[in-house]
Amino acid sequence: MIRLFHVSDLHFGAEDPQALHWFADIVAMEQPDLIVVTGDLTQQARPSEFEAAAQGSGRWGSPSLSRSATTTFRYSRWRVS
Repeated sequence: MIRLFHVSDLHFGAEDPQALHWFADIVAMEQPDLIVVTGDLTQQARPSEFEAAAQGSGRWGSPSLSRSATTTFRYSRWRVS
């Protein structure tokens, strides 16, 4: 049987380190065959955020497949009139 893990909306750049450590611990314990990553991978699509995502997912020790969107606008730029 193939074991898949799914994780979504990691938002590197505004990530929750405690949640990422928890996920990494579960991956190490359960050793899935593949981790599927969906949703927003980064917060602002900055190069440093993509680097953090690559480093973070590289620590999982299981292959991962990412089909992610990225939020590329700043909420502070929205104006309500």
